[in-house]
Amino acid sequence: MNTLDIEELCKLIFSGDRKAIATAITLVESTKREDQDSTNHLLTLLESQQTQSIRIGISGPLELENQPSLKPLGIRF
Repeated sequence: MNTLDIEELCKLIFSGDRKAIATAITLVESTKREDQDSTNHLLTLLESQQTQSIRIGISGPLELENQPSLKPLGIRF
């Protein structure tokens, strides 16, 4: 992605566009070398915004994410 695309993606993320959020997640999770610069630029833009946010990390077996006990947590946050 070029710089303008990343800046537009960032604007869409802050507007709540779910497709843009999904695109950003895919970009950040990509292991392709050509995506690394775009990922770094996107994360820099997102970090520069003065917003309140929380980060939640859940680790464990893959099946854990499908546990009913996690659904209320996901809905709340």
